[in-house]
Amino acid sequence: MSLANNLTSRKLTNPQRRKKGGFTAVEVLIGAVLMTVLITSMLHLIKQGNYLIELARDNTRVTQILQSEIEDMRTYRWTDLKAEGQLELFVPEGNLAASFASDYYCYTWNWDLVPGEKKEVYVYISWRDSMKRWHYTYYVTRFTKDGLNDYYYRAV
Repeated sequence: MSLANNLTSRKLTNPQRRKKGGFTAVEVLIGAVLMTVLITSMLHLIKQGNYLIELARDNTRVTQILQSEIEDMRTYRWTDLKAEGQLELFVPEGNLAASFASDYYCYTWNWDLVPGEKKEVYVYISWRDSMKRWHYTYYVTRFTKDGLNDYYYRAV
C-alpha cells in the first residue's frame, strides 16, 4: 500500500476526525434559536427607541405651545380672564404650533386665589401617542389685577 492511499483510508475510517468535521443538527438548531432571540430583542429595542424619540418630540412641541400661550397671557387684561372654574379650549397660534394643533387638546382653567384680586391659571395640553396612550402636561401661573406675576407671587 502506498503512503497516499494509507492517509486517505485513515481519514475516512477515523471516527474522531469525522465528528470534528462539522456541526450537528442540535448545534445548528441551538444557534438558530439564539440568533432568532437576538434579532427579536434588537427589533424590540429599535421599536422602544423610536417610541422614546416620539415622546421627546411631543414633549418638546407641547412645551413650546405652553410657553407660547403663557407669553400670550402676558398681554391679557384682568377682564380678559374667564370666570373661575371655566374650562376654555384654545387653538395654538403661530406657524409651528398651528401645524401641529390637530394633534393636541389645549385648554386653560383658572380659579380665584383672592377673589377679585388674584387668579391662578392652568394651561393644559393632552395628546395620544402612536400606541394610543394619553399624556398631558400643564403649566401654572398667577395673575393679579396688575398683570402676570412671572410664575411667582410678589406683593405690590
